[in-house]
Amino acid sequence: MRYASLFVIFIVAVGALNTGCREVHYPTEPEPLPSSRFDEAEAEDLIFDEKSTPISFRTDLIAGGGGGTGTIVGEVVAWNTDDYLFVRYKITDPDWALVRTCVHAANTLEDIPQANGNPVPGQFSWKKNHGSIGEYRQVIPLGSHGSDYLYVAVYGSVNRLSTGDSEDAWAEGYDFPGKNWAMYLVYEMVFSKHRGN
Repeated sequence: MRYASLFVIFIVAVGALNTGCREVHYPTEPEPLPSSRFDEAEAEDLIFDEKSTPISFRTDLIAGGGGGTGTIVGEVVAWNTDDYLFVRYKITDPDWALVRTCVHAANTLEDIPQANGNPVPGQFSWKKNHGSIGEYRQVIPLGSHGSDYLYVAVYGSVNRLSTGDSEDAWAEGYDFPGKNWAMYLVYEMVFSKHRGN
């Protein structure tokens, strides 16, 4: 009986020590690239596990117009490690498919390519044509971004499968200063305590 009591006290003491320590799990970070040139093919191998990766931002992907006039065709999720920003498009409406993606991340809104306050997706840093896909992840190296906040424009061209119609789509956020309905995000970076070591 005496040993059983000591065992219970030991278990309670160990439990008390562990309650103050919580480990945060971040996605597996890649090995440093051998040169300053970013290899997008290598970045595609980075693994994202939504159960263990802290999601920093989630918003709707809107097609055909802002201000409540558009259609929610999917979602955009963003998260980061100390070295990369990840932007994932996911189509959630089965009648739509993603055919082009364009993403631009900058330290200021003015650094996103614009004409008269309207963004120009064709001039964004990260763009890609696709077939008809339901999900795509863009990986952006953070080497040149020194701010705790990024202005991010997330554009997609989507097709409605039942009609063949094509629409512009934007991640729901703040309106650009121009006259069209394009939007941008203000993304707050989440860094590990070991950044810069």
